Amino acid sequence: MKFTHKDAKAAIGVINFDHFETTIEKSAKDPTKFKLIISGISNRTFEFKAETAEKCKEWFDSIFKHIKFSDGFKRQLSAIGVKQPWGLNNMSEEQFLK
Repeated sequence: MKFTHKDAKAAIGVINFDHFETTIEKSAKDPTKFKLIISGISNRTFEFKAETAEKCKEWFDSIFKHIKFSDGFKRQLSAIGVKQPWGLNNMSEEQFLK
């Protein structure tokens, strides 16, 4: 989910792994950081920073698992031509509650 700032209570965006192939990469320089890259969007990455390296590994492993089981990954779906693939309209309430 995307928030306006770290204390925000409501998300302004979400990446739906079932809609687009997404890659997750660990930072080579900082063990508390990783990034997500949506296939077909070369000018935008989403960077995340955890409080500790251990928390980062937990987040990374969990997200990696979800990506590998997603339709976007299995079917190699690209976001080429999609203006904002992180928009809230890319996830149903049912998907969110899973």
